[in-house]
Amino acid sequence: MSCGHRIVVALVLGWLLPGCAALPFAVVGGALLEAGGGVIVKTGTEYSASGVVRRTFTIPAADVHAAVLETFRRTQIGLAKDEMSPKGQWTMVGVAEHRKVQVWLTPLTSTLTALEIGVKRNVLASDKATASELLAKTEQGLVDARLLTRATDGDTYP
Repeated sequence: MSCGHRIVVALVLGWLLPGCAALPFAVVGGALLEAGGGVIVKTGTEYSASGVVRRTFTIPAADVHAAVLETFRRTQIGLAKDEMSPKGQWTMVGVAEHRKVQVWLTPLTSTLTALEIGVKRNVLASDKATASELLAKTEQGLVDARLLTRATDGDTYP
């Protein structure tokens, strides 16, 4: 059964089950959404209420920074700001038609980097889909640079 079919079955079962019986759907549904190799949700990825997507890599910040810049280039996002604070945190701002992209890189150690991506449509509305896609493209850039390897199950490892 393909990942798409499993998701549809899980959603239909969750809708059909009454009351408390649907409670385990949150557990089962989450596992099914992750089962497709990151098609919808990637293990280890967090989403904030404001639409910011977060992921931590076991890769130096300079390499993640280079991958973000390459992602901007590949997706034709104009780089409006690229600054590093005295503490080593990078702040990048990209501009696309109808979107503003903000990226924060925080080196947690010399080899552990936290990446946050936020995409805004306007002052009030965020765009989680675009933020997720930019994260996926950044991860793919790290794989292409051989800094991250992709396993057969779709997850990535340093």
